[in-house]
Parts: sequence; C-alpha cells; structure tokens
Amino acid sequence: GAAFADAADLVDAIKAVNGEILGTLSGFTLLVGMMPSDVGKLGKNPWVEGITPYRPSMKISPALRSGAGRVLSVAELKKVKPAEGEPQRLEPVKIALFPGEDPAALAAKIRQAGGSVARQDRSTLVASISRDSIPALAADQGVQSIQPFRLPKLHNNKAKEIMGIPMDQTFGSLNLTGAGQIIGIADSGLDTADPATLHRDFRDRVYGIFSLPMDPLFRTYTNNDNFNDGAADTDSGHGTHVTGSALGNGAEAVAAGAEFVPKGSAPEAQVYFQAVDQLAQWKSVAEVNAAGLPPPPFVPEWPTYWPPDPIGLYGLPDNLADMLGPAYAAGVRIHTNSWGSADEGEYSVSSQQVDEFLWTHRDMTILFSAGKDGDDTKGRQHQPIHQKRHKILEADDKAGLHCLNRCQGVKHEQRRREPNGQLFAGTGHWTG
Repeated sequence: GAAFADAADLVDAIKAVNGEILGTLSGFTLLVGMMPSDVGKLGKNPWVEGITPYRPSMKISPALRSGAGRVLSVAELKKVKPAEGEPQRLEPVKIALFPGEDPAALAAKIRQAGGSVARQDRSTLVASISRDSIPALAADQGVQSIQPFRLPKLHNNKAKEIMGIPMDQTFGSLNLTGAGQIIGIADSGLDTADPATLHRDFRDRVYGIFSLPMDPLFRTYTNNDNFNDGAADTDSGHGTHVTGSALGNGAEAVAAGAEFVPKGSAPEAQVYFQAVDQLAQWKSVAEVNAAGLPPPPFVPEWPTYWPPDPIGLYGLPDNLADMLGPAYAAGVRIHTNSWGSADEGEYSVSSQQVDEFLWTHRDMTILFSAGKDGDDTKGRQHQPIHQKRHKILEADDKAGLHCLNRCQGVKHEQRRREPNGQLFAGTGHWTG
C-alpha cells in the first residue's frame, strides 16, 4: 500500500511545486491548482497514488448524468452524458465556482443557453438549466461542481421518533409531558447560566443549576487561580443541546415565528443541571518536573500527549456518587449523561459506582450515551455505561437532535487558481 503522509508534509509538498489546495473530494482526494509541468514532481511522493486532470465529468453530480454511478468509467471521463429524460426540462441546480471566478460571466452563459439564475453570490449560483446545457457549463474552467438544488429538510427532529415518543406526547390514554418531574443533567454547561437570560426553551423550568469545581486530581497540574469557571456553556454548547433534547419546549422557535417547533422528550419537566466543564491552565512539562510531580495519570503517555485539552469534563468527581447524591436529594429521579470514556464496554470503577448508587436508590433511573465508536453491527460502548443496570441511549449515530445554543459557523480560507494553471485531482493517503 501507499505510504502515509502527515497533513502538514502534504501541504508543504504541494506548496513546493507552487500548487494550491482548492478543495477536497471523496477517497483521500485533493483538488489542487497547479501548472501541468509540475505534476511529475508532486507525483514522485510515495503517498501519491495518482494525479489526473479535473475533468468536466468529475464536476457533475451522479444525479445529473447518465448511469448515476459514483465511479466513472474511462468513457464517462472522456465525455459527459446527461441523465436521460426530457432534454429541455429545466433542472434546479447549485453551481459552485472556484475562488476568484466571475459569477456574472457564468450567469450570462446560463441565460444564453435558455436557463435562469435565481441567486448568485461570490462563489455559487442557484439556477435552472436544461440537461443538455450541463456539459458545456461543466467544461467552464471556473466551475467547481454542479449539483441538484433541493430545499433542506430538518434532520434534528428524529430522536423522539426513534424512541417511539408520539409528537403529541400521548401514550394510550395518558399525556406524558414530564410535568412534575425533575431531570438531572451533568454536562458541559447550560447556555448563559443566568436565569434572566437563559434560553427560552427552559428559562422558567430550571430547578437548580450548579457548577462542579475541578476535581483535585487535576488541580496540582495546573496554574489555575480559580478551579470553578461557572455553569455557562461557553465552549461547545453541548450541555445546552442535551438539555434541549431532553426538555426543550420550543418557546424560542415560537417567539421567532418558526413554522416547525422542535421539542424535547419531556417538554414540561424541570432541570437540575450540573456543569462539569472546567478550564485548565496546564503547567508545562518543565513546570511539572520542577514541582517534583509524578507523571499525570490521566494522559496515555507522558510527556508525548501533554498537555490535555484546556477545556474538559474536569469537574466530574472521582466518585460519581458525589454527583448523583445531591441530585437525588434535590428530587431528581431521572439523570442523563451524554458522555463517557472510550473503553469498549469495560466494566470500570465508574460503572461500579453507578451500579452501587442504583442498588441503594432503587427509584432512580440513570441514563448514559453508548458512545460513537464502532457502528450498528459492532458497537463499542463507552464507560461508565455497561449493559447491566444502566440504561443506554443509542440515537447518536442515527439521528441528530435540535441544537438550542447559539451555533457558530466554520470559516475556511479561500485560495485562488493560478493564471494559466490547471486543476488536478490527486489521490493519496495522509493523516492528521
């Protein structure tokens, strides 16, 4: 097999031949703009399986060409054959352009071919085009891809369906909404943690919100002045998302006038929230050694994997009963935890702690997510969950849940195609 390259080495090798990465394709394939004369130099790297010109047929979605296969034959690479059907029927498409290309020029081509443009911005056009005009548009050097344009559909509304919860919360003659229940959640944090500005979906149903301080195990390896950074969900938004999935009532969507109003499984329950994310200002390796501290037991190899992530679930107590006990005393009888360690179902000390707590608190139900390792045929459960007395939540790899936190987009740097250069799709192997 081909050798593997570190991602940084791969980028450096492409820059060395004055190439620029313009995008990625499936199967460890990069889209690169470079001069044809430099292809041989790049191809000499042991991790490169092959480099081929980015042909017009490679730009077109299988749904818009004959055969609808993802793997193109030699004949299909040479010539684009539009999908069978009425040649003049207009297809709604979304056309992506390479950075620096002129969308107005392409829009003019579309209109000249009898199509129409509904929307254009710096890098994309949404248009209606005839099938027989697709090959000519794909041959344009400025076009990166042509795909069917379809209105998006919500995917974050399936968890209740998977769990068999009716949308109207009615089970036989009973309407079960969680009213009168207190759900305990231990997670990263809860929105702003301020009752006055908390997310509307649970603003008036917070029974209690607490931040668990950093466990003493970690403290000696940090330079922290403060071991409790509060209950606000300032990093990942994960705890806010989990809370919305459990008991969001859709108030935010109603206030925004949304047509679809997502709700959690128990939209009238209260929440007892325990924030366990904490910020750690880790000592350097030199500082740890100078302090005479032993190698930290929470990293797999010292000092190779030091430091750990600065933000983590460092507020989880060494004994989970110390977290579950106060929740139970507050009236919590359902406690949900969407976290765990990748130990492939090992019955750990944490598993034992949860079992012992359940044994002495028979009216308590404790839920843990099963983790995301493995697949539907070979699952790998994360501890502390173990198929004994704990309940497993397994919707992670089958459906999303509606996000109730302020979501952030990811920006990436746009790179221009070199004048007189050519686009190539290169396949290889790399890591990182």
